[in-house]
Formats: sequence, structure tokens, C-alpha cells
Amino acid sequence: MSDATTPGPVPGAEVQAELGRVFRRAVRGVVVLAVVLIVVGGAVGWFVAGLPGLWGGLLGGVVGGLVAAATPVTMLATSRASLTAALGGAVGSWLLAALVLIGAVLGLRATGGVHMPVFGGTVVVGLLAAVVIQMRAALTGRVPHVDPSMRPPATPPEA
Repeated sequence: MSDATTPGPVPGAEVQAELGRVFRRAVRGVVVLAVVLIVVGGAVGWFVAGLPGLWGGLLGGVVGGLVAAATPVTMLATSRASLTAALGGAVGSWLLAALVLIGAVLGLRATGGVHMPVFGGTVVVGLLAAVVIQMRAALTGRVPHVDPSMRPPATPPEA
């Protein structure tokens, strides 16, 4: 049994390999999403509000992509670590992403050169699409529910 100072068990090689595949698939999907967000968000912003809308769509795509990529990138980086370290990384990346989003909203709102509804819409669409991409990656992965390497040692039969 582990206490608060010792890390938990590390997943076996089979589980680590499949987790890595799932997280790489999620990262690839989010990178493609970010590119699409930047292009489509910029185009829609241009047609909706001119130059401020273009900036809102472009920056919304960048910020939305960064925030959406935080979790799968962190999970990929910690896929070979203990569950405790992976969860700590996930929570830390989520908090950092929230701070980046709040800072971007406050900073861009103060400039006045960005159409904030386009920015916000692009970020929201990006985050919702990222949830779908990440869930699809997780659901199509073949990660076992029970780690074969964590099997307890066999006990000899009693005579």
C-alpha cells in the first residue's frame, strides 16, 4: 500500500504502449483541429466583423488550440509515470490552460482591436470539438481495464 509520499504503481509495458497510442491520436486530432480553427475562425470572423473579426478568429483558434492541447500533451508526457504523477500533471495543465484563457480574454478585451464574440465563439467551438476528438481517441483505444503486469503472485495450493 502506498502512502502520500510514495508514487503509485506504474502501468505495465502493454498498457503504457496503448496509452501512448491513444494520447498520440488525441494530440494529432487536436493539432489538426487547431489549424482548422485558425483558418475557419479567421475567415468567419472576417465576414462577420471585418479586421477585428479576423483577429478574433485567428487568436481564438490559437488560444482554443493551446487550451485544447494542454491535457492530451500532458497525458502523453506522463503516460509512463505513475497514476499519481499523471493526474497531477493533468490537473496542473488544466489550471495553466484556464489561466492562459482568462489572461487572453482579459488582455484582448482591453485592446479593443479584437471582436470578442468571434474570439469567444471560436474558443468555445474549439473546446467542444476537442472534447469529441479526445473522447473518440479514448473510446477507440484498446487499453485493458486490468493491467496483466499488476497480477498478484500466485499462491501455492494448500495441501
